[in-house]
Amino acid sequence: MKKPILFFALLITSVMTLQAQDKNEKLNNTMEVVVVKTVTVKGIEEVTTETTIVEKEKQVIETNDSGVENQNVVYSSKKEIEEKETKSSTVNKENEAAIAAIKEKQKAEIEASKKELLAKYEVEKIEIDKKRAEELKKRNWVKKDN
Repeated sequence: MKKPILFFALLITSVMTLQAQDKNEKLNNTMEVVVVKTVTVKGIEEVTTETTIVEKEKQVIETNDSGVENQNVVYSSKKEIEEKETKSSTVNKENEAAIAAIKEKQKAEIEASKKELLAKYEVEKIEIDKKRAEELKKRNWVKKDN
């Protein structure tokens, strides 16, 4: 019973140390190098793509156990280059121009309506002020009579 328990304990510790060596963050070097923006014009359509290039470099230290104090140590590195397309968009120039024209027209209509409402408000305000003044005069006449 003692031997299987020791065997599993030894197995677990060896697996943990191997994983710890593999996941050593000091030996991994990850860099996002370049964001490439490509614009392609096909007639009236403009296609824009953004690509991110990621370089991953993993450094590995290899040693051979020969029982000698000064062992041969070999440093090696592995590079992986990965391209990711992050964004892609298509723009139709004629549609964009038409949309911009519609927005400008709507803006002009809104401004005209604002001015019209403001003028209407001013006229109503003047009328209300006149009515109030007349009411005050009537009240003052009524008070004088009493």
